[in-house]
Amino acid sequence: MSSGRSVNVDFHAHVIPPAYLDLARAGRVPELRVERTAGGEALDVIGGSDGGPVAQRIPLTPAWLDVGVRVAEMEAAGVDVQVLSVVQFMYHYWLDVERAAALARVTNDGIAAMVAADPTRFAGMATVPLQDADAAVEELRRARGELGLRAVEIGTHVNGMPLDGRALAPFWAAAEALHVVVFVHPYAPLGRDRLAAYFLRNLLGNPFETAVAAARLIFGGVLERHPRLRLCLAHGGGALPAVIGRLEHGYEVSESCRAHGAAHPASYFRRFWYDTITHDPAALDSLVARVGASQVLLGSDYPFAIGDLDPVRTVEKLGVDRAAREAILGGNAAALLGLA
Repeated sequence: MSSGRSVNVDFHAHVIPPAYLDLARAGRVPELRVERTAGGEALDVIGGSDGGPVAQRIPLTPAWLDVGVRVAEMEAAGVDVQVLSVVQFMYHYWLDVERAAALARVTNDGIAAMVAADPTRFAGMATVPLQDADAAVEELRRARGELGLRAVEIGTHVNGMPLDGRALAPFWAAAEALHVVVFVHPYAPLGRDRLAAYFLRNLLGNPFETAVAAARLIFGGVLERHPRLRLCLAHGGGALPAVIGRLEHGYEVSESCRAHGAAHPASYFRRFWYDTITHDPAALDSLVARVGASQVLLGSDYPFAIGDLDPVRTVEKLGVDRAAREAILGGNAAALLGLA
């Protein structure tokens, strides 16, 4: 990092720790397999425990396997620190809790080891088995207390259970009490049968999935019950910024939106943090103008091609002053995560 500028912190960067990959190679992760390919290896996510078709294939490029390559690409992009988080299939919400908790421990230990090996380059997020709130809280406490992970990534639902489900109440209480940042990332989007073509499951499914999760957190009263809860929404909040006015109007005309003690949706809009991955300068400019630079975090979605692999330049193009730009590039994330 050159002198005279702040540290750039990429809040949204994915990783598959080596120990987890070793389990997958050994056939010890349900519904995953690692295949040899002409280019090396690929990780296949299998569509169902009955050995169905490949639902997702991730070529294991050097960006996934070689920390040196990762750091070199960070430097080329002007990123000083990545906050490492899992890929969605690693939530394992569909497994029995014992296996899911064991995999979460391996994953969190692996992320913590990467951070410990180079704390100037990496910070980390935990994953927890949310299909059982008590097990999730236990692993969250371990990840925070023993491993020093100050954030946790969760999906937008838990194998179909929405985030305002009463069963998750202990998790939200623990995340608030432990001052853990919760990163809400889209997972298994709704309407998949109509989104199969044209990559729409990702292009449209993911942003609307995030909006649904945010709306459930608002209308379900989770944010009202936990005023100190800190949440970040992936991909610039998905569709939420575009529909916040509609949610606000719905609050006025539908009693169901007020049934769980929520206040006006617009009053929560600045309660969330948002990463910068919008792929639209006008949309990002609008987001910063509406929620304030203090609520926006640099993000890349590294190393996926759908991400913004030049995120610093994206922020540098914003029409904001230097203080706001430096806050978005790293100051906000550093403050949230307590980074030195």
